[in-house]
Amino acid sequence: MSTRKAGALLIVAAGPPGGGTVAALSPGDGRMHGQAAVAQPLHIVRHPRGGHIYAASAAGPGSIVALRLTAGGELHPVSEAPSEGATPCHLAIDPTGRFLLTANYDGGTVAVRALGQDGRLGPVTDVAELPPPRHPADPGRQDKAHPHQVVFDPAGSHLLVSDLGTDRVLAFRLDGHNGRLHQANVCALPAGSGPRNLTFLPGAPTEVYIACELDSTVKKNEYNPRTAALTPRHSTPAGQRRAVRNYPGVIAVSAAHHRVYVANRGNDTIATVAPAGLTETPSGGSWPMDIAATGTALLVANRDTGNIATLELDPVTGAPARHTGDIAIPRPVSILLAPPAHPHTA
Repeated sequence: MSTRKAGALLIVAAGPPGGGTVAALSPGDGRMHGQAAVAQPLHIVRHPRGGHIYAASAAGPGSIVALRLTAGGELHPVSEAPSEGATPCHLAIDPTGRFLLTANYDGGTVAVRALGQDGRLGPVTDVAELPPPRHPADPGRQDKAHPHQVVFDPAGSHLLVSDLGTDRVLAFRLDGHNGRLHQANVCALPAGSGPRNLTFLPGAPTEVYIACELDSTVKKNEYNPRTAALTPRHSTPAGQRRAVRNYPGVIAVSAAHHRVYVANRGNDTIATVAPAGLTETPSGGSWPMDIAATGTALLVANRDTGNIATLELDPVTGAPARHTGDIAIPRPVSILLAPPAHPHTA
């Protein structure tokens, strides 16, 4: 039994070739507290009540794995179920904690699955098949719908789905009684944008930033909480043009600094979006896949160099200022910070 002292845990999904794991580490020194095998994990999410971690596995036809997280940082598989589409790449849990939503990138679907009080995966309540693109600007990447993210707005009233394949952000209402999705809006982005991830600025529920993978931009939009409509306000390059193509990926926020951060794969930088403009800082490795903000630093999962870099934030600008440490782990792809679980939580 672990004797770990209370404190935040760093949960990491890592996918070395031929395997995969979800691990619980100390964010300071990287000490391992627990791990569980999950084949080809792409994304992890924590239940709002803290006691369970859910992992999207891209192995085979795709699946979701539920893991129980103990107060000591141990991880125990409790159930597994199909993802209802190929290549599940992003997960979200509704604000009530009763439903798990999955974006299936190659399946072109968004699936809803009920969650039991014990954290186990329950029955599928809906599978929304997203329509294909009409006139794809990038036929190689936009051959069909490719949902890349599912995220609820700050009020929890709409689910937003970024669809890289159709240059659209779709909005749905989730029926809290039966787990069915009802489309509320469709917002088109410029052709060839390739929206991958979006986020709301902390304290500003009408400001949405979208990281667009195909045209390498960050797009600011005004969000209408009532209709879920997006109105374009500003678009800026996610990074400087270099010899290699840049692919903006995950987009994260720091509530403490009121800043937006974008992981640039290709440039291998973290872009900081601030009122004064956008700046780039080295990610501390190669091919940054995910970012977790601690308040004083960013933790950056660099897949190809096998490290989670700690980038200290400038207290004035909020931009990464110093690379102060690394945790070595093969091919990290998704990370999150979690407070210790408490007994009898889902």
